[in-house]
Amino acid sequence: MFDVILAKQYGAGVVKVVQRGLLRVYVYDERGHRHHRPHCHVYWPDGASVVDLEQPRLLAGSDPPAAAWELLRDHWETLKRAWDELNQEGASS
Repeated sequence: MFDVILAKQYGAGVVKVVQRGLLRVYVYDERGHRHHRPHCHVYWPDGASVVDLEQPRLLAGSDPPAAAWELLRDHWETLKRAWDELNQEGASS
């Protein structure tokens, strides 16, 4: 299971993986649902986006500010690990 020191459970299916100031990055547990490619949700005071975890690119929403891209780069491997652990193939919800 994902390291609880690095993530805090906020209810069924959503984990806040990293936060820096007002920037927050979440990964969802989507086992048991047909889903998209690996991604994370990025939130900041003036917007939100969905970012691909296979390659750093915007999938939906507003373009994250430079500080958010920096946060994603700094924690890229942690975010990918969180996705993998929360969305393991064959796991049941």
